[in-house]
Amino acid sequence: RDREYNIHHIVLNPGGTNIPIVQAVQDDSYFHCYSVPDERSAMYFAIGIYLQTGELVAVSCTSAQATRNYIPGLTEAFYKHAPILAITTSKLERFQYQDYMQAPDQMSLPVDSVKRSFDLPPVTDDNTRMQCINSAREAMLELTHRNPGPIQLNIRIVDCLLYTSDA
Repeated sequence: RDREYNIHHIVLNPGGTNIPIVQAVQDDSYFHCYSVPDERSAMYFAIGIYLQTGELVAVSCTSAQATRNYIPGLTEAFYKHAPILAITTSKLERFQYQDYMQAPDQMSLPVDSVKRSFDLPPVTDDNTRMQCINSAREAMLELTHRNPGPIQLNIRIVDCLLYTSDA
């Protein structure tokens, strides 16, 4: 969907949970992908791309503490009015607050780090698929609505077996 909103630049932080996102864009010639292993550096790198080109930029990180590492750069982007789409990924809600270190609350960003946050559920049927599409569209439009600024688009990733069969 980034094509509809002219997001060509994507800064990728390698990790396990965001593998589907990285795979979706890395071999597509439409996107200019930049691999930056450190999340703190990646966010500032993305701000630099925006300041140099004036174009929208997306960043993508894995779950766990990666989103927390974006906060200093997102705060900078917030006050610079840099439209950065922070695509964060997280585990399912059932893992949160269960002393599972890989599943902190990804949606608890400070109010002066992003204009808005959107949390996309796993796609389980046509209803959740449409909900995800509509929320993603709204997130990308919000990047430049009124005062430009960073937006968080959190995607819940199913990375474990949810159901077992006794068959």
